[in-house]
Amino acid sequence: MQVVEEQRPPLRTGLAAPSWERSDTLLVAGLWAVAIFLSALTWAQWGNVTIDIGREMYVPAELNRGRTLYRDVIYQYGPLIPYWNALLYRMFGTQLNVLYSTGIAVVLAIVTLLFQIGRQFMPRVYAFVACAAFLLEAFERRLVFSYPMPYSFPAIYSSLAMVLLAYLGIRAIQSKSRTTVFWAAVTSAAALLTKQEFGVFSLLFLIAILLARYWQHHSGRALVQEALLCVPPLLVAGAVYLWFCSLGGLRLLLEENFMSAPQHYFTKHYGAVWAEVTGMKITPWRIALMLRNGLKTVVFWGIWIFAMRWILKQVAPHSSKLREILFWTVAGGSAIAMAVIATEPLKPGYAFPLSMYAFVSVLFLLVLRRLWLNRADTALLARAYLIFVALVVAFRVCTAVQFYGYSIYYNPLLYLCGVMLLAAVIDAVMAGRAGFEQRAMRWATVTVVSAGLLGAAIPNYWQPIAKSDMLVTPRGKIAVYTPEKARAYQKLLAFFEWAKANGRSAMVLPEDTSLYFLADVPAPSRFYEETPGVIAPGAMTAEYLRDLAKANRDYIVVTNRPTAEYGVPYFGIDYDQPVLQWIEAHYEVVGEIGKFGHHRFENPWGALVYRRRGLAPLDAPSPIGGRL
Repeated sequence: MQVVEEQRPPLRTGLAAPSWERSDTLLVAGLWAVAIFLSALTWAQWGNVTIDIGREMYVPAELNRGRTLYRDVIYQYGPLIPYWNALLYRMFGTQLNVLYSTGIAVVLAIVTLLFQIGRQFMPRVYAFVACAAFLLEAFERRLVFSYPMPYSFPAIYSSLAMVLLAYLGIRAIQSKSRTTVFWAAVTSAAALLTKQEFGVFSLLFLIAILLARYWQHHSGRALVQEALLCVPPLLVAGAVYLWFCSLGGLRLLLEENFMSAPQHYFTKHYGAVWAEVTGMKITPWRIALMLRNGLKTVVFWGIWIFAMRWILKQVAPHSSKLREILFWTVAGGSAIAMAVIATEPLKPGYAFPLSMYAFVSVLFLLVLRRLWLNRADTALLARAYLIFVALVVAFRVCTAVQFYGYSIYYNPLLYLCGVMLLAAVIDAVMAGRAGFEQRAMRWATVTVVSAGLLGAAIPNYWQPIAKSDMLVTPRGKIAVYTPEKARAYQKLLAFFEWAKANGRSAMVLPEDTSLYFLADVPAPSRFYEETPGVIAPGAMTAEYLRDLAKANRDYIVVTNRPTAEYGVPYFGIDYDQPVLQWIEAHYEVVGEIGKFGHHRFENPWGALVYRRRGLAPLDAPSPIGGRL
């Protein structure tokens, strides 16, 4: 399908990319303004202090204490980002605002690159909407899946690397220069040092760039020269991993740190469950769900397109009423969109379909077919490369592409391609119509999509958190959800500070690593969290218990953090029973914070405070009541 661009012809053949225009600058400025507004609106309200993000706060701070990654502090991703964040801590202070700011900077970089990519293959207004959708996803509150405070900073930097590789690959196809190929190799090497699966993706994209250039120039000599140009950055990445292996062998990385490695205990016992939860495992139920969603999406857009086409045909003779036509088209589109949204809150099925991976796969096949028939078409080759990148990255969440949650790190390029498909269909249907009809259809369609996205995003931004539910510490502030948990968590942090002020030591498990960072207290072991599969039974568990015995902490706090997503909800009952047995043999319960109980989900939240047996209570009253 051919996308029609009225202001300029679409990218077809030749090696020059479309020139940057003043309107492009204004649209990017608008996207930056939206990003800054959303970041201000949701400032410090990202993430969950119990889950994952504590690791991202804590590990860089420990590196600045002189510890070595993997050997002295476990970490499941590549080494680049923890050391980068440690450097930022040294430069700007060990503060949450440092992490927030870097996350927002990544968002601005991604949205700028996305727009530059999108404008080459579709009208600017569609590219703008696709980028705005990414921004609405990026600032998710309450969940650990956001960009300013993500479950994993390597995830957001890897997302940036994938978008950058898409951009560089397109540039490499449009230019004979080898410089772009070299920078693609540098980006690939950085991805290898950031997050494992993205590193593998990046190698595929680097190979695809080399083959695409060979497809164009048919020079085996040039292919070999460009491949050799890619070697130095990749050797640097390999040398970094070899150095870490020298500290403890491959076992240190693959069996003790990299939880996605086949040898790791987590992958062997919980990997399949996690893959299904995040959307990589293809099951009959998920296929049926995608087919149902895809059918609904096709029906909606089919009715919308042909109804609007008929309406515009009827009013075409009255082109003097263009403003009125556009007004009612936009208003009608918004009404239809909001009506659909009302049936599926938080899930704009027609504007952000669950079956998007299937739609983009169809687009890929169509583009490949045209490319086979028009092998000299540079635009088609660039488009095929872009869609290939989008599909490979999004395969990680192929059956669960959603507007929020885990998939937001994998679907920016996929959604851009989805909008590209919609734009191509709209322009194909309206080909040959009057200019005002094409504009009316384009703006009406953009309005419908925008209404769907806004309708899904509003619940995220509608109710700001109360100031009383913010956890304010010397290292920054962060929101705690729900209000009941906020009050309990404030008491827990106060307890850690009370213990430190009175010469006592404390630790927490199975997770809540953020407490170590916020209270500036190091964990007693390189294993600072104990979610399912982190510590394997046998030798690793024995090592952990030796660490606890050596540390001889005065208090141990056990929270009721549920882990139902792994199929084993309760620490000490469904997994890691020896650790809880050791605690109960050497410690006794002396207090409760919140409402401790075993719940499948984190509501209500609570914790038990254990004191080492034989330790005399302090005279100073504790923040949680009584003498501990």
